[in-house]
Order: sequence, then structure tokens, then C-alpha cells
Amino acid sequence: MALALENLASIVADAKFEELVGEVEGQFFDVKSQPYKFSEGLDAKREFAKDVAAFGNAQGGYILVGFTTKTSTTSYGEEIADVHPVPADLFNIDQHIKLLQEWLYPQPVGVQINFVPFGPDSTKGILVVFIPPQSERSKPFLLTKTLTDKKSTDVIIAYVERRLDFTDARSVVELHHALRIGLNLERELLGRMDNLEALMTQHFTGTQQAEDTAQASSRLQERIVRLLNEGGR
Repeated sequence: MALALENLASIVADAKFEELVGEVEGQFFDVKSQPYKFSEGLDAKREFAKDVAAFGNAQGGYILVGFTTKTSTTSYGEEIADVHPVPADLFNIDQHIKLLQEWLYPQPVGVQINFVPFGPDSTKGILVVFIPPQSERSKPFLLTKTLTDKKSTDVIIAYVERRLDFTDARSVVELHHALRIGLNLERELLGRMDNLEALMTQHFTGTQQAEDTAQASSRLQERIVRLLNEGGR
């Protein structure tokens, strides 16, 4: 049975990572055998930002660095083969946080990045990246990066989402379709709001005019009655 966020939270909190051996990567967690190699270029940076955005656009989840995997013979996906703690000095948590600030818009709320010692060597352990479930109002979380050289400026924009045990990237056709629908819907809603505001203004203006007319008529009748009474004395 696939692990839920609650199960994973308990395993991480108690550092019982050995309980993941035999489990298959799923909707709520992804494992890596080695740290993201940010020093080697943009690919690793984009990969980390993509993995975080994918969980943010889905239902949240964990990225765990320090495990080996193998192809599962009983389920679709990669099975955890063993825990393989990684030296702490290979991780720079501040660099991970800064990278997300540079690559994602908007920023997912509450992302936690921690190194958890595991095994007999206290200098080795597991890097835990937790992406909590995000508000639907904040989604989608997009990969965005401006790359500039002497000749040109390129802007990278991408949408990814975690689905089961893999990250699904939307094609440019899907992005165009989503943006077109969103913009058209926004224009339609704004148009309807403008029409509603005009109708309300017209209604209240007409109501006020009717009230003013009624009050004037009432005052006129009162004056006529008062003059008739005075004339009959």
C-alpha cells in the first residue's frame, strides 16, 4: 500500500529510514542516491527546483537524498533497495533555499530542508526536503529563470506536477491552452463585474430618484392639507 504523508512524516520524525526499504516511490515521496550537484551547472539546479515545484503543484511530499533504488518486480516504479547515508558536508542547505527563491514563482509556503544524521557515523545522514500541501489559490508554482549572455536574454518558464512516482511536465501546447483559457475567463469575469456594477448603480440611482419623488409628493400633499385647514378657519 502506498505511503501517505502521515506515514512519511512519522518515519522522518523518528529517523526510521530503514522502514522505507522495500517501499516503492509514489505520489508523496521521491528518493535520490546522491546530492544535487549544483556546482556542475544549470541542469542540477533546474532538477531540484522542478522536483519541489512538482510536489507543490500536487499534494505535497518528501524528497529524500540518501537511498539506492531498483526496479520493482511487483509494482510500477522504483523500489527502495537500501539506505545509503551521504556525508553532511556535501549539503549546503542555504544554497538549496536560495535556489528555490531564484527558480520558483510564487514561492511554496513552508518548505523545510534539513539534514538528519543516520547510522553509526554521525557525519552522514539523509537530506530531507518537505513540501507541505499548498493552497490552491497559490498554484501553479512555475519554474522561471532568466538567462542572459552578451548576445541575448532567454526566459525559461515551465509547469510540472507530481503524478504517482514521476514528475509530469506540461507541453508548450498545454501551457498555451491553460493561459488562453485563464486570460479569457479573467476577461469574461471582469466584463460581468463591470455589467453588474452598472446595473447596481442604475438600480440604486433609480431607487433614490423614486424615493426623492415620493418624499416631494408627500410634502406637497401635507402643505395642501395644511393650507386647506387654515383657509377653512
